[in-house]
Amino acid sequence: MNNSWKRMLTILFVLGLLLAACGGGTTAPVEEEAAETEPTTSEEVAEDESMDEEMEEEEPAEVVEELVCEDEIGCVEIGPDDPIRIASALVVTGPNESLGLDSQYGVEIAIADRGEIFGHAIELQAEDDGCSAEGGQTAGQKIVSDPSIAGVVGTSCSGAGVPMSQIVCGAGVVMISPSNTAPVLTDAESRQACYFRTAHNDKIQGAAMANYVFNELGITRAAAIHDGDPYTEGLATVFSDSFTELGGEIVAFEAEAADATNVEPLLTSVAAAEPELIYYPVFIPLGSLITKTAKEVDGLEDVVLAAADGVQSPDFIEASGDAVNGMIVSGPNLSFGNEIYEQFLATYTTEYGTDPTAPFHAHAYDATNIILNAIDAVAQEGADGSLLIGRQALIDAVAATEGLEGITGTLTCDENGDCADPKIAVSEVSLDGFEAIWEFGSDESSMDDMEDEEMAEEDDESAMEEEMAEPMIVDELVCEDEIGCVEISADDPIRIASALVVTGPNESLGLDSQYGVEIAIADRGEIFGHAIELQAEDDGCSAEGGQTAGQKIVSDPSIAGVVGTSCSGAGVPMSQIVCGAGVVMISPSNTAPVLTDAESRQACYFRTAHNDKIQGAAMANYVFNELGITRAAAIHDGDPYTEGLATVFSDSFTELGGEIVAFEAEAADATNVEPLLTSVAAAEPELIYYPVFIPLGSLITKTAKEVDGLEDVVLAAADGVQSPDFIEASGDAVNGMIVSGPNLSFGNEIYEQFLATYTTEYGTDPTAPFHAHAYDATNIILDAIERVAVLDADGNMLIGRQALIDAVAATSGKEGITGTLTCDENGDCADPKIAVSEVSQDGFEAIWQYDISE
Repeated sequence: MNNSWKRMLTILFVLGLLLAACGGGTTAPVEEEAAETEPTTSEEVAEDESMDEEMEEEEPAEVVEELVCEDEIGCVEIGPDDPIRIASALVVTGPNESLGLDSQYGVEIAIADRGEIFGHAIELQAEDDGCSAEGGQTAGQKIVSDPSIAGVVGTSCSGAGVPMSQIVCGAGVVMISPSNTAPVLTDAESRQACYFRTAHNDKIQGAAMANYVFNELGITRAAAIHDGDPYTEGLATVFSDSFTELGGEIVAFEAEAADATNVEPLLTSVAAAEPELIYYPVFIPLGSLITKTAKEVDGLEDVVLAAADGVQSPDFIEASGDAVNGMIVSGPNLSFGNEIYEQFLATYTTEYGTDPTAPFHAHAYDATNIILNAIDAVAQEGADGSLLIGRQALIDAVAATEGLEGITGTLTCDENGDCADPKIAVSEVSLDGFEAIWEFGSDESSMDDMEDEEMAEEDDESAMEEEMAEPMIVDELVCEDEIGCVEISADDPIRIASALVVTGPNESLGLDSQYGVEIAIADRGEIFGHAIELQAEDDGCSAEGGQTAGQKIVSDPSIAGVVGTSCSGAGVPMSQIVCGAGVVMISPSNTAPVLTDAESRQACYFRTAHNDKIQGAAMANYVFNELGITRAAAIHDGDPYTEGLATVFSDSFTELGGEIVAFEAEAADATNVEPLLTSVAAAEPELIYYPVFIPLGSLITKTAKEVDGLEDVVLAAADGVQSPDFIEASGDAVNGMIVSGPNLSFGNEIYEQFLATYTTEYGTDPTAPFHAHAYDATNIILDAIERVAVLDADGNMLIGRQALIDAVAATSGKEGITGTLTCDENGDCADPKIAVSEVSQDGFEAIWQYDISE
């Protein structure tokens, strides 16, 4: 490194410290580093002397004999010889890896440039956000499990950012994204308090693209396509709204699955609407498929194709081929042109052997420096060199970032965590790359106007609430609930939602519960003269599905409560979304312990399903005490349900005296598990417990019969496969295996009538274990509505949201199909009874029952 480069870094480093110090923290002495450089001009000498004077005025970091954490949410403790650790959570594998790796390099360069803080090296733990809700959830859980991590730079994708921000902010870990752009992440109502970003808000990008399309190209008819991800749907929506406000017409607004393999039907439908342009702000796989296919669809020959920064990578051009020529892409303006970027770029190309591959490397560099500045500002140093970093203090220091000169501009964090100096460009694409052809500066954006309008609306709403705060009278309904009310007109129904897996390989699980909900509503008929209407959503048995269903539900203020989700992996993000909006939620089949754990449970969340702390212990008890097995293996797929249940089983089995000889994970969509099972066989288990869902469960069941060493091993699964679909998918391999799940020997009069209705209405016996739990869950919500609803003389109704949550929480001694239900302080309402069943081609036969009192 030459002296001028060292000198520039020193200046930038000191400026960063001084700016961070303005937030109220202290800095470490840097005279030694500053002394390494020699100014070469009189101007530089004067600048250095001025800086030296400022540094002399700065107080050194406070050194105390004994460090005591007084931060309200805790501290990161760093030993005298330990590094300061931060994490990244970016998409570094898969079809979108070029987006995340580009940012990852920005993080690494920032850390290398900083070198150390108070003599402590800076160490990076790199996680993969997968550009998905599941990936964000997994990365978040890994990060919060390590108390030494001070902060995180991530995620790449907004769809990963939503669940991860909820997880890491719940643990008080500050998070700055270099490339999340979805408006929802910094919306005043939904933003997590520890969340920030250096990327632009898509309220700006969407408006910019609409401005270019309408005013520069003169286009008045456009279509938009998204994939349901918060980024893609949010940006498509902002573009559409802005385009309409300018005077244009959105002739089609469509959704397509991110992993679609055939978009010809979709594009044929869009072509029929005769757009002049199609805007599809999606990621690389779907973006390249749309781009190539559009060239082959009649009616789209002259249509302008337009995408966004989710495809701004050489990988997109390679995947799309000649079809990219002439299309346009919106994204951040990369014409930085300052000295910091020139040196950064030189380091990037030298270190990684390539030019930047995506738009957000510079945003990642700036994000990392904001965190490092904040650490510098708030860390307390002990006499032995150890450090304490207060977590709330760190969040506050990041929030106080103001006037920081970075690569991407002058960064100041607003009250909602938007720290960017946003500048948008539209680029024309060719096989040679992305060439900027139009710029949209932050001063031109309508962001300030939009925020002013939103604040005015909020003020109007607050004023209205104040005016309405009068004593309730018979002929005038007044909402006095602390989080709002559902308003129902005299002729309107009471609306609740379901969010269950009703399509795909696990649909039998969710449809079974859906029928339980429908029967409960039909049995109830009405409440105070209002019919009960159901809005059915699909949770997809996935984090993305739960997130999408949750967003749909909270977007409709008429929905009073929700029965769902089917799967715990969907339940975690959905509970965070709906509870954030104050919508009560009861699951009939989520069993993962994390959902009602005192530390992580959402306050509006309840369930009538058992807690897998019980199911896991039950299976361990049966395996060890009844079968006499002492060596077992466990397999999960990383989902909160599967991993949680495998963990409880393993812990309980070990406590009984057994040995877990293997504890393995496999992808839920795996197509070959022979290597995994061969490895497990080498550990010589007597039993394999794999509490997964139907696709992976049937694959393991069939494959295990073909692996040497597993011929006599007992195969055991859980209620995630308790369906005829599993037996059909597994064939003869199921014979003799065992499955844990809820004890379905209900035998009461309520169930007898329910069962008669079920078979009459749906022409089949129940297909999964949780139909009765769904019936009971629905009735708990309907009972609670009856207790808290207020009517006026005309039949209009108000249902207080907090009152409804409290009424569900107060459920006690309710006689349901599944037993006598009482909700405890953590939302567990079940009367839990577990059975172990033996499986054959004829079905699941209960052979052992577990009494919780044991």
